[in-house]
Amino acid sequence: MDNIILQYSIGRSGSTMIWQILKKLCEPTYKIIKCHPQQMVEFENSTHPIIITQRDPRDSILSYIRISHFGKNTELFESGLNLDILKSNINIWKNLENNLRHYVNNYKGSSIILRYEDFYNDYDYIFNKLGELIDLDDLSNSFKQQIIDSTNINKNKNHQEKFGTDFTKHSDDTGIHGGHIKHPQPKLYERILNNEEQSFLNFHLKDEIKFWENYWENN
Repeated sequence: MDNIILQYSIGRSGSTMIWQILKKLCEPTYKIIKCHPQQMVEFENSTHPIIITQRDPRDSILSYIRISHFGKNTELFESGLNLDILKSNINIWKNLENNLRHYVNNYKGSSIILRYEDFYNDYDYIFNKLGELIDLDDLSNSFKQQIIDSTNINKNKNHQEKFGTDFTKHSDDTGIHGGHIKHPQPKLYERILNNEEQSFLNFHLKDEIKFWENYWENN
């Protein structure tokens, strides 16, 4: 199938909301396929347009731990998180970050990258960036508002309520899980980690942090 647009991330980087927006903008003309690393294997050598979301790795690993370690009851995350849990997940996350950088550096098709810290609560940024890859010249303000009303954080928080705090339950239609959204504001790591835990992440993710600092300074 030629009319495919890929939406790729390593997870916990706002990708579900971007997927929702893309579906409303592009389907049925294009099929939007949401991919994490395990799905991207199928598209390793494809040239389909791809839209990548990226988030500060310190925040994304914390959000990942919240749903992978506390998935059955995500409300236990803040009280249960500790340095040992960070240590047990750091190598997993570094491998995922390596996968992300692989596609940033090597993907053969046209691509754009959306930075979570820039698109958080900023639909103008989202529409402008997507317009670099998709023709949005005829997009009316009223249709933009419909998309905003149906995909914003508060709307998706309402969707998650039917599943409680259990991330293992979700809706195929919206892509939203139980406990999906809890700490959407950037710089989560500064708000919930103590100094020792922050130092641990800053040290072990220093290469990833530096890569993205350099990338966004030049793009």
